[in-house]
Amino acid sequence: MGTAIRRLLTAAFLFLAALLPVTPLLRLHAWPDSHEGARYILLLDRFREAFLHGEWYPRWLPDAYAGYGYPTFVFYQPAYFFGAMPFSFLPGYPLYTARLYLYCLSLLGTVGAFLLARRLGEGATGRKDGWLAGLFGTALFVLTPYIYCNVYVRGALAEYMAMMLTPWALYLLCALHERVRDGRPLVLVLAGLSVSIAMVIYAHPFTAVFLLMIIAFLGLFLAWRAGPRGLEFLGLTGVACCCGLGLSAPFLMTAVQMKRAVWHPMIYAPTERHAVHLGQMVTREWGFGFSLEIPQPDGMPYQLGLPHLLLALAGAYAARTLRLIRGTAWCYAGLVLLMTPLAWEAWQKIGVLRVVQFPWRILSATAVLQVMLGASLIPMLQRRLKPRLLLFGMVGSLLLVAWWQAPQFQARPGVDAAVELGKHRATLLSNFNSYSAGDEFRPVGASTNLPLVRDKGEMVLVDPAAHKAGAVVSLAPGSDQYRILASVNSPVAAKVTINQFYFPGWKVRVNGEPVADSRLRTEIAKDGRLSLSVPAGATELSAHYGGPPGANGRTAVVVLSICILALGPLWQPLVRRGSEMLPWRRREPT
Repeated sequence: MGTAIRRLLTAAFLFLAALLPVTPLLRLHAWPDSHEGARYILLLDRFREAFLHGEWYPRWLPDAYAGYGYPTFVFYQPAYFFGAMPFSFLPGYPLYTARLYLYCLSLLGTVGAFLLARRLGEGATGRKDGWLAGLFGTALFVLTPYIYCNVYVRGALAEYMAMMLTPWALYLLCALHERVRDGRPLVLVLAGLSVSIAMVIYAHPFTAVFLLMIIAFLGLFLAWRAGPRGLEFLGLTGVACCCGLGLSAPFLMTAVQMKRAVWHPMIYAPTERHAVHLGQMVTREWGFGFSLEIPQPDGMPYQLGLPHLLLALAGAYAARTLRLIRGTAWCYAGLVLLMTPLAWEAWQKIGVLRVVQFPWRILSATAVLQVMLGASLIPMLQRRLKPRLLLFGMVGSLLLVAWWQAPQFQARPGVDAAVELGKHRATLLSNFNSYSAGDEFRPVGASTNLPLVRDKGEMVLVDPAAHKAGAVVSLAPGSDQYRILASVNSPVAAKVTINQFYFPGWKVRVNGEPVADSRLRTEIAKDGRLSLSVPAGATELSAHYGGPPGANGRTAVVVLSICILALGPLWQPLVRRGSEMLPWRRREPT
């Protein structure tokens, strides 16, 4: 088969394969009914509006929580919404643009899975012939049950996005390993690995926790007893992980720094009682229920997929002589074990796992490991089977996988997205909507018993005594909920209240002079609203949310990470020389 024809067939296959995860959407005339409902559509609309008002990274949503404001994107991962925003300006918003965006994410994941599986095929055969392994691995990836659980059961589209990014990170890890082994330039690959790690963090930090576990384990496994090249690879892997974390600082560091400013500790216990049993991992049954604590029966599917598991085991055995596959198999087994009740103790005592909340979130990371193990079976069979017999076996096994997983290709019709969005906009200021699961990001000190005032247009108020004395508040031209500009004219000293919750990062000026944050914290109203005293006479007041404090430090971390990656050609030879200078008793190829 000619190269041009193969490339054309590959492109056609990838575009068609990417349709599989969104196929149930195409049969609906509404947004699917899931645990999240239309939350992502509504939240995107708020994110989009804030961006159009000049907030390049929207953090504070001033119209949320009945118009008192909410720090949603101080804590919530933003990648899905940044990616969805360009699509929102196309015709068909919000329903059809959301479908198109989900398809593009699926295409991104299928391309990454193909490149990863093809590279494994080439590494196993020792020649540029990993095409069949790439196709097979891609098909396994788009048939992964948890992809469909995220979209149609949970409605967790941010985690779905993170799953589509994980193949890229492991593809670049494999590329880095090969370049270190062969002594080839690796600056771009190292930078790409760092960026892919950061992107997964921005998409969903809990998926990133397990991705970093995988990368760290494979880095150690491939470096063990592998001589100077192994140590060099391990060091570069560590640099990539650190730089990836550094590049994610605007989101990740902010969430960590500001967690004390909200009322909920964001740790849900007892999370270990949401463990997954082996039978749940291999069952064919599909449901739309919720995750319930053991021993209650779950209504949510937690499937690895029985065919996926069997193919992964077969690939691990067939390619057991390859170090990368052995490491992947051990990592896969460890993560599967971590989901089970046998790992309850770890979920109780390890802090990062308690923050992750649910053991079944590991399924967002095991998908790519199943691709690696299943795809590694193909080059082993290529050595033993005739091409036609191999092709027949591949097609037959994939049809069997699709048949077994057929229940996952269903979705329940939900709301009309456009109608729901219209209702939401109309009732925005009369609805205490926090866009969160349990109001966990409500600022410390903010009351839940507040009057509805924003729907009456009241953004700035004065205390009753000043109002009775004849104080007048007027909003200046150009004032809106993102940049409040007001004039207060009072014959007596007045207490001014801004109908927005206080949260670290508010920038307030009185007559052009900035008000210190310490004063804002001191004068905060009992119900948590911004409040400050002004003297008698005319006072010009301005207020806007300027972002969480510590921005300079986070920017410095990002700049440092970029500099480390950009200066790679200068320090990477030093790493190589240093690894070669150490004494080695035994050297093995990495």
